[in-house]
Amino acid sequence: MERQPDGDRNSLVGQQRFLVHRARVLEDQLLKHMQPEAYRRIKRYMDRRGRGRQAVLSAMQAAIERQVDAEMPGHFDPTGRAGPVFFVESRAKNVYSIYRKMQRSGKSLRHIYDMLGIRLICGDVGDCYRLLGLVHRMWHPVSGRFKDYIVNPKPNGYRGLHTTVETSDGDVVEIQIRTFGMHVMAELGSADHATYKNTEVVHVPGEIRVRY
Repeated sequence: MERQPDGDRNSLVGQQRFLVHRARVLEDQLLKHMQPEAYRRIKRYMDRRGRGRQAVLSAMQAAIERQVDAEMPGHFDPTGRAGPVFFVESRAKNVYSIYRKMQRSGKSLRHIYDMLGIRLICGDVGDCYRLLGLVHRMWHPVSGRFKDYIVNPKPNGYRGLHTTVETSDGDVVEIQIRTFGMHVMAELGSADHATYKNTEVVHVPGEIRVRY
């Protein structure tokens, strides 16, 4: 049986993540059979560029946590006892997601900047902008890749900050920054706004749970 990604199947966000993970596996398998050449080309590129992708994300995540602890004392509590003040998660795009983005945007593989991603989730809007400044001091921001969806939300109501940075080793990583409320809205969808008003976001080590 395939291992479920970290998260609680009994929480709404945990269930959603599990279903998304399974959907991505199926998407890649379908692309492999329907567009085998495109699949092989993207997979080769990912394998070539992405050796140690998880190591890159883990190192960046640890560096952010250390810097938050130094610059924003009290915001990062790895035990989860301090409550929902700061949380980091990371992901690498699957093959189909990259293929779909190339089809929609007409961009080549080397112009897809969000193959690797880190998401920072914090307590309030002010912290979102403080984290943005922290990230831009740690790594070089890629020109033209900053989007402020807090001031200018997407048509579907999505809010958050998006930026892309380049490490000293040449790795390009997209970073999204949201409050816990923005994160739950993004994960569950704007239709669940009324439901969200009556929920409590609970931080436990390694995951986020939604409690009614």
